[in-house]
Amino acid sequence: MALDVVPLLQGLSFSLSGEPLPPWVGEIRSHSARVEPGDLFVAIPGRRHDGAAFAGEALRRGARVVVAQQPPGQPLPPGVSWLQVPCARSALSRLAANRYGHPSRRLVVVGVTGTTGKTTTTLLLHHLLSATGIPAGLIGSLEVRAGGHCWPGNLTTPDPLDLHRYLRVMADAGCRVAVMEVSSQGADQRRVDDVAFDLGVVTNLAPLEHLEYHPTYEDYAAAKGRFVAMIPPGGGVLMHEGEAALRLGPYARAPVVLFGRGPACHLRLAAEQVAAPAAALSARVGPDLWTNRLHLELPPAWPPGPALRLGRDRPEGNGHFRAVPAAGAPPAAGARVAPEGPRPGRPGVWLETQLLGPHHALNVVAAVGAALWLGLDPGTVARALPGFAAPRRRTQVLMRRPFTVIDDTAGRPDSLAACFAVAARIPHRRAVVVYAVRGGRGAAINYANGLQLACEARRLGAAVLVTASAGDTTARDMVRPAEWEACLAGLETGGLKPPQVGTFTRLGDAVAAAVSLLGEGDLLLLLGAQGMDAGALYLQRILARPVLPVRPALSVRHPAPLERAGPTVSAGPTAPAGPGLSPEGLPAAAGRAGRAEELPEGAVFPGGAL
Repeated sequence: MALDVVPLLQGLSFSLSGEPLPPWVGEIRSHSARVEPGDLFVAIPGRRHDGAAFAGEALRRGARVVVAQQPPGQPLPPGVSWLQVPCARSALSRLAANRYGHPSRRLVVVGVTGTTGKTTTTLLLHHLLSATGIPAGLIGSLEVRAGGHCWPGNLTTPDPLDLHRYLRVMADAGCRVAVMEVSSQGADQRRVDDVAFDLGVVTNLAPLEHLEYHPTYEDYAAAKGRFVAMIPPGGGVLMHEGEAALRLGPYARAPVVLFGRGPACHLRLAAEQVAAPAAALSARVGPDLWTNRLHLELPPAWPPGPALRLGRDRPEGNGHFRAVPAAGAPPAAGARVAPEGPRPGRPGVWLETQLLGPHHALNVVAAVGAALWLGLDPGTVARALPGFAAPRRRTQVLMRRPFTVIDDTAGRPDSLAACFAVAARIPHRRAVVVYAVRGGRGAAINYANGLQLACEARRLGAAVLVTASAGDTTARDMVRPAEWEACLAGLETGGLKPPQVGTFTRLGDAVAAAVSLLGEGDLLLLLGAQGMDAGALYLQRILARPVLPVRPALSVRHPAPLERAGPTVSAGPTAPAGPGLSPEGLPAAAGRAGRAEELPEGAVFPGGAL
């Protein structure tokens, strides 16, 4: 395909060296190995390599135009144009938007950022829009959906060429809304600079994240703030209270609506409870399914911008909500209720969701709030919400018998605490945790995770097995000895150390050991980021039965009844995690256990599979 150079370069500032610009180029490339004769090559500076060093390869492959931050380092071949730009990443963003005709301007674009919760919130918002008849596209870490097509997710926020191509497919297919995850790296690397956002959602903000990329927490927050500042004054920002509002609120140019549990929140979670589904809902999702019942207080009015862009009127035409009758009775004893409780006279709605835990409760608030701000009716949203099953590895219930298994990507202290909060509310006899140490993220986060894991496991009385998941991660996510030792040090500080903690080099061995400890009515938690991605597959192989994915449609019934809570293992300062939890005492199925100190200095864990 030939691209007209004049509109392609619109909005770019550059100085030209070499030959005059050609009237046409073939395609835009940012990888030299993909260059074909006549293409335009953008030399992107990376963390380890500068794309300008590959300009020679691009020219040998026939690049006609090179865009780079540096001037040419040597005389250019005949027929080559070199464009020096202030920022090559910004140039790539503008080139991609120009190449695909700025498709985001034809859509209402919702960007979701935050330390955790981005994936669940975007998937849920996409579900709510689709369930209420609004054609919507999705761009996220798990998948991309556009115009009836579905691609697996790669980067949380794709590079500009892929991003604007997806948006163009959505716009051409008649989508009215695009919902996308915005990572801190995506914002920092200018991938979303030319996306016309209408609504921004900030799920939360916390330290110790992506320290492998951002030099400091301040840099990390600034990258998130850069996205918040992209929302124009006619749009809106739905922002979590507390740290997110404190750090990112000053970046906002658009109206901000705060959500959370605090009394100052405009969109407020007033009560939550894990329970069997209400009678009316049980007929639709099955009586054996656990649900989270939430009471959400609504703001008396929403700023109009995003809804008007979507062409929807506010309820009653004046921007105000009327109170929505509660779906069922108020929460029973044992429900988690905000100090003030549901406040009389405040408009609100009762919600029921398959997403379990206090962390997911706030993700629901964020997605529902975004849907309401876009003009959806609260009652319609409440009816659509129960049909959304937990995404893969997001507090996902994999099986219920003979024991319950919950799988979650928990890779931070707050995420671990949230998963244990779910475990504490689910009936079980005994709990066993398999935790995958987080590789490639440094010692600090792993020490904090180990400390949190120990405190939560002791509180619940759970047995703990930790693994380096050797052979089951990419090189980027491999566990380094310092990260392994940091996690064990955190566990020990929290009161757990071998033999109270089983340690395994390989994930399959750890899962096999956990299964050997489980009986009828027990609970298994598979926790960890990339190192636990294969955990459910190992479990399925060990049990020789399907265990994933559990994604019930509304017509699907779960086979196991909701059991009453039984006794749990007592926790105490010296309570062992259970018999046979040291590597030496584990059954033969566990096999090849290992410790980081057995490896030479600077080594990483060896590969291997079950």
